[in-house]
Amino acid sequence: MRVRMRNDLALRGDLVPAYEVVIYPDEGVDPRYLTAGDLDGALNLPDLCGDDEPEYNFNRIKLKTGEIYYMHGVDLDWI
Repeated sequence: MRVRMRNDLALRGDLVPAYEVVIYPDEGVDPRYLTAGDLDGALNLPDLCGDDEPEYNFNRIKLKTGEIYYMHGVDLDWI
């Protein structure tokens, strides 16, 4: 399934955090801030963790560049 930045965030030109590593249930490490353009063509990937692991509270996203990040679902729309 494809995802994109939430429309209201994209229209304002906001940047949203994405993480390569998640260490706590609601905290990632060294965020990279993505634009709506960065998320163009992104895919939502299946979880590779159990519901007791910190990554479970995030969505795994693969960018068109092949990079994979964990993101907060509240920043995304599914299309």
